[in-house]
Amino acid sequence: DDTAVAKFFLGHAGFPVATLTIPAADTGFCNTVTTKGNVVLAGRGLDPVLRDCLVRAGETIVAFDGLGDKPPAGGGQVLSTRRGLFDSLVDLGRWGSGGALDGRVGLVIDDSAHDSAGGVAAAYQSLGINVVATAVVSSDPTSSSVTDGVRAFAGKGVEAAVLATPVAVQDRWVAQAQALAPGLRYVVSDAFDAVVNETYPATFDGALAFTSQRVPWFARAHGQTPEGTTCLQDWQASVTPPATLSNDEIVDVLAWCEQAGLARAAQGAPGSFGQAVRGMAVASPLTSDLGALPNGGWGPRQDAVLTWHSSCACWQEKQPFSDRRAS
Repeated sequence: DDTAVAKFFLGHAGFPVATLTIPAADTGFCNTVTTKGNVVLAGRGLDPVLRDCLVRAGETIVAFDGLGDKPPAGGGQVLSTRRGLFDSLVDLGRWGSGGALDGRVGLVIDDSAHDSAGGVAAAYQSLGINVVATAVVSSDPTSSSVTDGVRAFAGKGVEAAVLATPVAVQDRWVAQAQALAPGLRYVVSDAFDAVVNETYPATFDGALAFTSQRVPWFARAHGQTPEGTTCLQDWQASVTPPATLSNDEIVDVLAWCEQAGLARAAQGAPGSFGQAVRGMAVASPLTSDLGALPNGGWGPRQDAVLTWHSSCACWQEKQPFSDRRAS
């Protein structure tokens, strides 16, 4: 699990570490963390409230964080090895304008990211994308939000739907749309577990994804990267008996391996820890290569386009990693 993976890679990182388990409910946990040091490593990211508290306290967070990079601005910062949901959706819009997102477009966004919905729609409109509907949907399978959203899309004649939800929600959406809005084209953002989780229904055949992540499609197309090979071999050598990893477990292994490596490389570098990492260009095992971004941020620098094929129940490369369009 995440704890075991973190313990292994941090135990071999070559610098002192205080390991803290995030409690279910503890309003003082942020203060507990700040007493242990000024650099925080966290696998998949942190709860937004805890993340914001640590940044305000001046901490530097390194994580595979779905909220993305947060440059320093008077306090702490977040160095995310993952492209954030809002930025990845805007990247998708720049790529898809005048192509995959022609016609009447609808946005499907998980309710945990509802604050981003209006900003994404506005960004798409500024790119000339005709957004006619936005559905904020719940991961709760008893909620009617998916059915309501599909009906709204059907009523407004949506032709292309951009999905930014967990795969379980996407599957419910596709099943409902098969009856209520047949013919919808789908374009998937790599938010949440999309792209990594390949449990899509056969009716998803031909859907596109715009992603900065490598798992799992990249190894099928090109073989594992040298960095990824080393991380996975090191982990497997520690496991008795050896076990085949799921895609989700591979992400945990590569994320912690990469973060421990970044922290090790930044030790003793000139300037602050954050400055050292932001000055790095890193060959990543988990995403496109990491480095400084044109807007002053830091993170994955390229994106690829994938197509879902029901014949293999998998994503396959349609366009290789390439520089994303400028704003």
